[in-house]
Amino acid sequence: GGQTRLTKAGSTLGTAAYMSPEQARGDEVDHRTDIWSLSVVLYEMLTGKLPFKGDYEQVIIYSILNEEPGFREEILKSFPAPLITLLKKSLRKDISLRTASIAEFKTELEQIHSQWIGTSVKGPSKARRYFKPRILIPMGLVILIASVFFVSRIHRMNRIRWAKDVALPKIEELGSTGGTGVNNIEAFHLARKAKKFIPNDPLLKQFMENITGIISIKTKPSGAKIFRKPFNKTESEWEYIGVSPMDSMCMPKYLFNWKFEKPGYETLYRQFWSRGSRDWSTLKYRAGTQECIMEKKGVLPQNMVSIPGTDDIPDFLIDRYEVTNKHFKRFMDSRGYQDKTYWKIPFIKNDIEISWEGAMAEFRDATGRLGPSGWEGGSYPEGEDNMPVNGVSWYEAAAYAEFAGKSLPTVEHWGAARRGSLGMFYHLFFSMCNFGGKGPVSTGTTEAITQFGVYDMAGNVREWCWNESEKGRCIRGGAWNDVHYMYSSITQADPFDRSVKNGIRCVIYPEKEKIPESFFASQTTGKTRYFYKESPVSDPIFNIYKDMFTYDIMDLKAALEETNEQSPYWIHQKITFSAAYDDERIIIHLFLPRSSNPPYQTVVYFPGSTSVYVPSSDGIENYMEFFMKLSHFVKNGRALVYPVYKGTFERRDGLPRSLHYRRDKSHEYKDYVVKIVKDFKRVIDYLETRPDIDAEKMAYFGVSWGGILGSIIPAVEERIKIAIIDAGGLEPFEQKAKPEVDPINYVSRVTIPTLMLHGRFDTNVSYDKAAKPMFDLLGTLEKDKKLIVYETDHIIPRKELIKESLDWLDRYFGTVK
Repeated sequence: GGQTRLTKAGSTLGTAAYMSPEQARGDEVDHRTDIWSLSVVLYEMLTGKLPFKGDYEQVIIYSILNEEPGFREEILKSFPAPLITLLKKSLRKDISLRTASIAEFKTELEQIHSQWIGTSVKGPSKARRYFKPRILIPMGLVILIASVFFVSRIHRMNRIRWAKDVALPKIEELGSTGGTGVNNIEAFHLARKAKKFIPNDPLLKQFMENITGIISIKTKPSGAKIFRKPFNKTESEWEYIGVSPMDSMCMPKYLFNWKFEKPGYETLYRQFWSRGSRDWSTLKYRAGTQECIMEKKGVLPQNMVSIPGTDDIPDFLIDRYEVTNKHFKRFMDSRGYQDKTYWKIPFIKNDIEISWEGAMAEFRDATGRLGPSGWEGGSYPEGEDNMPVNGVSWYEAAAYAEFAGKSLPTVEHWGAARRGSLGMFYHLFFSMCNFGGKGPVSTGTTEAITQFGVYDMAGNVREWCWNESEKGRCIRGGAWNDVHYMYSSITQADPFDRSVKNGIRCVIYPEKEKIPESFFASQTTGKTRYFYKESPVSDPIFNIYKDMFTYDIMDLKAALEETNEQSPYWIHQKITFSAAYDDERIIIHLFLPRSSNPPYQTVVYFPGSTSVYVPSSDGIENYMEFFMKLSHFVKNGRALVYPVYKGTFERRDGLPRSLHYRRDKSHEYKDYVVKIVKDFKRVIDYLETRPDIDAEKMAYFGVSWGGILGSIIPAVEERIKIAIIDAGGLEPFEQKAKPEVDPINYVSRVTIPTLMLHGRFDTNVSYDKAAKPMFDLLGTLEKDKKLIVYETDHIIPRKELIKESLDWLDRYFGTVK
């Protein structure tokens, strides 16, 4: 098939691409084209490979036009030099330089043959008679044809056996994620290879349907070169695919980064799937179509990206990269802090308007000079030109945007620029983002791009948006020390906040008059519950609810799966045991401290929503949440348990990821909550069997989602003695869960000492509507509960978390010895 496509493409293209009108003389052209095709076959006979390679016809054409066939050293040594010279001559791109005719080609071959036989065959003259060409050639051909026939039959039988016994099982394994997995590319190429030998195999056809994408790509204007590479293989070279338009191409069903090049136009970068959609009337897949608009060079402002509009939003431009120190310095050097024309919004602090002078007193660097909070002496550290500017307030961000002739994006426009489906690859995307907790990095170096080629919208620094919020101004994207799901959250901060997490990205609205006014309006939450007016169910009813979480005593059947002793701070054990339902197995990661002696005080963790999006808990001690939230417990001498609850990590089991967000009146959600609470109780069952765990000193630590469940779990699990709640609270949404799992019926039954840590500007779990009501309604004695509020959003300062959580454990469990 490859040779047929190559010969066909070369015969057509090789005829016209290098011919002058004078050269186009009928028979001569035909002969030289035939010679080229014959040489392709001869090349493959000698080398075992095609001279021009590619998966698609346009790629083969590109190879014919731009590349020369090579010859391995062993080929050059094995065949006469005149034969190689003839072959190279016959494959010349310029048709006038090829062998002139078939007759000439035949004559040269006969001369080479005569010389080769004459120099290689020696012996008595009588024997030499039998080596005359008229005898030798037919005899050799008969032997050769017979040999080739039998060898090819054996070879084909072996390849068929390989395709069925080796390739099919491997393809099934690689494609086990339902046709959108990270192994699709390998599976696709393996399936294409197997198809050469078992083209009608029904199982192979089914696999091919699952892993094959069909895509059509159009550009405006057409004629752009198209390149691609897997979105998570940014270090790999761009693969040339062809020239637009390309119709109904078959390729691995995968998420690719795409590059489009055309002289006179800006290089365009996009990210989209190579997959189509199913036509339910025929049950067949049809090609997905991508239309990409290229801009002429010099039309777009430098380093800005055009974002296609939606039904509500006209097309607009957004910065490809976050605003850097170098760009912000231009604002300062142009006396941006002194020019009042850039500062158009009144300064409001604590609901009171303050003067220009009062505001400028706020905007000082570490040495008291005007500038971002992290700068010194009115400038940034040497060598950090391309680092994102940070430590700026909303007012400074808005003034810079005005200076640059741009605007801060509305939350809707920011969201439109980041849109696009990562599908199941969100966790790989986040691994490419700067969510590592160690500070910002230079713009554009993470290779974490959106569908439209915008860099670092997730992580690095969070970015101010135009809109007001309930307590300040909106900010999006999450910073390097935030959790992954902050990428999709709309959070807020005081407009005077100058945290080093805060950065800038600007937009231009070419048709601002067409944007609805509502897009620029304040962002407020909808109707919420007022918990202070609600009453929990009576004790008899509560006891019925509580009984849902009980189960018959059963054997744990615990097994130590792995032990890792590489850390100087802990021993990491991976353990499995029986769940309380459905014959499932629970996984826990137990970290035993090296710095203290058993029996250990123990912290049992319940994570945030990120655990629902990560496919495996393997390598969990390298997981950012472990570093940010947990490692200090073990380093301080306490054991830590990180369970894999139902619906998280490798125990997602096909559950919709949205299930833990829903908190609706469905039985599905109620049953899910019952299972994860049972999981927690089974973890405690296991810990009680360990002599190295102090069963009287076990603490609950819940973050975000786990903090929300901190209003339920400690109410039904009496073996937990204290609780630490980070960014947790009651669910304030108007849509309630069924009363059996509604936190209002549990929170007043939580009576253990409880520490709550929360951000005043948290929009994920509102301080006013969720955290404060939970704290007030806890059944814990006033002296044994504590709420600390920080001037942050959903992520509280790590140092404060470490200090307060360890102090709480010391207070009720005693210091570690």
